[in-house]
Amino acid sequence: MKAPVSPSCSPRRWNLYLDLATLKGALNHLEFVRFREEEVAGRKVVICSYMLSMDEIWNTPLGVEACGATFDAESGELVSLPFEKFFNVNEKAHTRAALVEADMANGFYVTEKLDGSMLTPIMTNSGPVLKTRKSAFSDVAAAANMHATKNVLDLCTAMCEFDFTPIFEYMTPDNKIVLDYGEEPRFVLLAARNMQSGHYMSYEALLGFGVQFDVPVVNKVPVNSLQELLDKVETEEGIEGWVICTGKTRYKIKTRWYCDRHNLVDLRYRDVAKHVLNDTLDDLMPNIRVAGGEEAVKKVEEVKLLVRIELAVITNTVLKGIGLAIRIENLGERARYVIDNFHPYQKPILAIARHPEREYDIEAWVIDFYRRTRLSTWSLRSVVNANFGQEDAE
Repeated sequence: MKAPVSPSCSPRRWNLYLDLATLKGALNHLEFVRFREEEVAGRKVVICSYMLSMDEIWNTPLGVEACGATFDAESGELVSLPFEKFFNVNEKAHTRAALVEADMANGFYVTEKLDGSMLTPIMTNSGPVLKTRKSAFSDVAAAANMHATKNVLDLCTAMCEFDFTPIFEYMTPDNKIVLDYGEEPRFVLLAARNMQSGHYMSYEALLGFGVQFDVPVVNKVPVNSLQELLDKVETEEGIEGWVICTGKTRYKIKTRWYCDRHNLVDLRYRDVAKHVLNDTLDDLMPNIRVAGGEEAVKKVEEVKLLVRIELAVITNTVLKGIGLAIRIENLGERARYVIDNFHPYQKPILAIARHPEREYDIEAWVIDFYRRTRLSTWSLRSVVNANFGQEDAE
């Protein structure tokens, strides 16, 4: 079933927004950006994603596209274009309320912010395959591909024919974050992005696709001003928040109710480190600023920097060990060398050195290792309230 051709979704085969060489040229030097190779249903692709949310990435030209942009490994052609990185109101200097209001003056609409996982498709000869930001083989992606309905997959095929990437929120009881959306997996269409221009499909056209393929579309919220949303932040419950969509970009706002359930109240240094590892810190920053001022923000940024440095040290040590271990052909000698010189990192080093041709997610191992061995070293004192928490509490 084909979608109707309209001015907002007609095919454009020129002015390619991105290709692999361009993005690699812009971002390859950044320590926490990865270009991951995967073979998805016979198609070899490269997925660009950030490992940790760092300002040096977002301040680099095209850095905001390190959120799962996916390319054909052979041609370098863009094949899947998720959201660019966008931020909370008052989280960054360029998202201060006054600047957001000025942007909204040129036209905007607001949608609900859903509490799930973002998915986009990769088209293959076998049809569309859904992926998360980092991979088509994550646990969430595997579950989503198992539960994806024919309607969802048909919508993906139709949009991709017009060079649009549909962007979904996937919600399931197995991947519940805070909100409970019921017992059945749900797919909600959030947006669609043109791969030739990087622009978004209009909400009206998005709604048309949703109706045609019987796929739910994210709800639009009647809002007249930014201040109206900021007032709702303090009172609304049972919702994560909202997304402000302008002709220029998008902005997030999270409710106090949701942030409280993300451990904002009496936030401890260990909690901050955990949020860094889970990539959930950015959404809390505006509320941390409100609760503890710039001093609390400074403390949080210091923790973020230290975690980043420790992760980089572990990653570089593992990579160095792999390079040295591969040179030792005798497996017994290799094992003794690695155990003597690279404890406690010997497990991934030996595994990768033995089968270097296989795909290994070193970043995921490093984060898990840090979570198991280093997280407990962070203080249980509160970042916001110095009188809360105990240094020796577990």
